[in-house]
Amino acid sequence: SQLESGSADSEIGTVSSEMKLSNAAKDLRKQAGELSSMTLADIKDKDSLVKKVSAFAESYNSAIEAMGKSDSVDALRSGLSMTNAVKTYSGALSRIGIKVGIDNKLTVNEETLRAADDNAVSSMMKSSYSPVVRIADKAEAIGKAAANKAQTTAFKDMMYGDSSGNKSLYSGYNTF
Repeated sequence: SQLESGSADSEIGTVSSEMKLSNAAKDLRKQAGELSSMTLADIKDKDSLVKKVSAFAESYNSAIEAMGKSDSVDALRSGLSMTNAVKTYSGALSRIGIKVGIDNKLTVNEETLRAADDNAVSSMMKSSYSPVVRIADKAEAIGKAAANKAQTTAFKDMMYGDSSGNKSLYSGYNTF
């Protein structure tokens, strides 16, 4: 099930594509965690705030991209839930300078973020129902699901030969 021909990078559901998603999700969880643990004093430091929010948005976008190459139903389900949560908050997020694009990717308007009310920024990142906290939760689920999928795919490839036609130890038995 390859959408475009070319490098192994374009393959969907490979060990490599699932691990890429797992790692992107782990990074997203870390970035979201850094935002959700910011104090009001941290938020008042606008240079630091812009740096952290930009790193978070970059990480989120990488995870969204990697999700496009995943074949894990669980990871995709969590990803859909995550993007839906972000869309739900898109109005509030845009007021603090985080725009949600049609492609589900985030862009940061530095000027709007710097001018945003500190309490509004805090509530988007720290409250238990904030989009950032929900993203952190979903990122953890996505990472685990993608890692599990990578593991089962690696095992199948080892047992039966991978989908690219490489033979393996048991490829003769792959006839049932």
